Amino acid sequence: MITQTIENGMLSIRSAKKSEETIEIFFTGDLCPRARTEKLLTDGKGDDILSELMPILSGCDLTVTNLETPLTHADTPILKSGPNLKVDPKCISLLKNAQFDIALLANNHIGDFGTKPVMETIELLSKNKIKTVGAGSNLKDARKPLFVRKKGFKTAFLNYAENEFGGATENKPGASPLDPMENIAEIKAASQKADVTIVVIHGGNERNPIPSPRMKKTYRAFADAGATAVISIHTHCPQGIEVWNGVPIIYSLGNFLFDWPPERAEKNATSFWWTGYNAKLTFTKGAALSVEAIPITFAPDGQKVRLFDEKSKKQFFKYLSKLSDILIDEKESKAYWEAWCAKMGAGLTKDRTFPQLPVKTEEDMKKALVVRNIFTCETHNEVLTTFMRLVEENRVEAAMKYLPKIEKLQKADFDILKKIK
Repeated sequence: MITQTIENGMLSIRSAKKSEETIEIFFTGDLCPRARTEKLLTDGKGDDILSELMPILSGCDLTVTNLETPLTHADTPILKSGPNLKVDPKCISLLKNAQFDIALLANNHIGDFGTKPVMETIELLSKNKIKTVGAGSNLKDARKPLFVRKKGFKTAFLNYAENEFGGATENKPGASPLDPMENIAEIKAASQKADVTIVVIHGGNERNPIPSPRMKKTYRAFADAGATAVISIHTHCPQGIEVWNGVPIIYSLGNFLFDWPPERAEKNATSFWWTGYNAKLTFTKGAALSVEAIPITFAPDGQKVRLFDEKSKKQFFKYLSKLSDILIDEKESKAYWEAWCAKMGAGLTKDRTFPQLPVKTEEDMKKALVVRNIFTCETHNEVLTTFMRLVEENRVEAAMKYLPKIEKLQKADFDILKKIK
């Protein structure tokens, strides 16, 4: 493990030799242009949404975003625990106008309205010359790596999602599921065919600023399997960065653009729901050279993604460095994790009774699917397992002592957010 300092948003891993060619690849966190963002786009008024980012996007060799929604008019929501998300297909204009090269589709919402919208979304993106990875017509198709040739580089992208809902099966379209043993073999195989291999995972504990032990163990294994970089998204808040055996691991970029309906929108701009960071990674063949963090916010209404001013950037980089220091301190990181589980575990276990089988009503099925998600989603399962160990060892109350530290890290206390009305 190599620890490095994040200075002015840059994490330098090594310098390129004069003779080495390089490639710059830009990544965003979760993109779901819903609610007020969707209205702007469907009204044809979305030109300004990403205007501040366009110089950065146009200056990179490849640009990648995580599209966390199907693009569909379908009114066929699946039964699941959690919300069913979709946006109007006209929202493709946001990705098209920004000239995103690749849309990541392995996430817990791509299958929210059934299998047909999954394929509709892939086809619409393809029609607009946006490549996709992480979803497909069946499990084999969904798990295929995407190989892109640019600037003399052959870059492989692999994309997996934790096992919530909407996953592909042998005979069903959907997202590519996280399966570490299988994924390691796929990463090894892809890395033998590519100059750069990038693995992106959709998973983790929503709103938890510190990654879990399982996440660190899994992502480090992916790095050792041949990934040139590992990136995670889904938590709706930023997490830190580490360099593991020369491989950068970004534990979460947070949200890129993900509005809430006005009646449900969080009024407090200091919630990290509204703030995340993009990442520009520079590679030479076979190795990462650097990671540049680019903080953004779309507060207060999802109508524009804004770059941070200089003072706010310095504040954010200090915050990101703190997150990164905590995650590589195994003792400290464990204390944060146990505090999180002490709080969240009680909620997972409260009033969770599996309905009488066979399940006969939709209401009972929804209850059953909540229980199913607790056991089959890696994140929920890990929280529950840790919580029950804390109960067994009579350490729940002691673990809770770190909660104030977590709550402090959950506040986006940056000058730019105080100026936004």
